[in-house]
Amino acid sequence: MSIKVMTAVWQNSRNRGGPLLTLLALADFAHDDGGGAYPSIATLARKARMSERQAQRTISLLVRSGEMTVQRGAGPHGAN
Repeated sequence: MSIKVMTAVWQNSRNRGGPLLTLLALADFAHDDGGGAYPSIATLARKARMSERQAQRTISLLVRSGEMTVQRGAGPHGAN
């Protein structure tokens, strides 16, 4: 868990509701440099209290807004 990344989300995100919860859930898995966050969709959905499909839509929205990037296959065992 990175308090540093969670603080950055609180201070800089323009999002609210589900997208903000999703960013905070990701920050909970991140290293202090913002990397290393590879939770499953199911885990993110559970933490953000939404359906898995809603979590997928929210990630797409965050990527389009520029507040999040997804590196395909860059994580452990090819995780995104």
